[in-house]
Amino acid sequence: MDNTVPTTPFGVSQTPNEALDLSVANAAGLLAFDRCVALTRAAIAAEACADAANQDPALAGCDQAAADAWAMADEALWQFRSDRSVTLCDVKYAAWVLLLMLEDDGQGLDTLAQRAQSLRYRAKKFARSPLTVEQVSAPRMVVAANLVDEIIATAQEDHVAIEAIRTTPVVSTDLGLSSPRDPRCEEVEEIDEDLDVSPV
Repeated sequence: MDNTVPTTPFGVSQTPNEALDLSVANAAGLLAFDRCVALTRAAIAAEACADAANQDPALAGCDQAAADAWAMADEALWQFRSDRSVTLCDVKYAAWVLLLMLEDDGQGLDTLAQRAQSLRYRAKKFARSPLTVEQVSAPRMVVAANLVDEIIATAQEDHVAIEAIRTTPVVSTDLGLSSPRDPRCEEVEEIDEDLDVSPV
């Protein structure tokens, strides 16, 4: 349905008709997306708890909680994107970016960062739009971009920590005295060979 009305007798100029702008389905879709964001935030928090469980045995149950939280967020995002009654293309794009984030294995962080930047660019344009549906969509795209940036920052911190562990030399507590190839042992053996131990 056309969401504009003519402002001249011949309809040369078009002005948005706000009465036709935000449908009931799209309004419900915005609330559904808000739920997706809330579930994604909960999954991020559960993941942080699971990471902390590596140092604190009392948090051992967080691994399963994190897996369940990610599954719920993933399902909600897919349902939102698959709802044909919702025509919020740009908000659905934000949901798709969040899905990419959930499925990323750490190799596509640069691409995710570009997607987040694209969301912010669209949100900036929508914030100046006369259409209510675009005005209310803008902050939701920013929220999605912020979530992606948060995940990217966490992934980069984890990568730095892993690299630091990998490149740190291992300090051995074994003095090597029991090793037959230890240089000190070889020196002792040479000294023993030079000693005259024949009976006087």
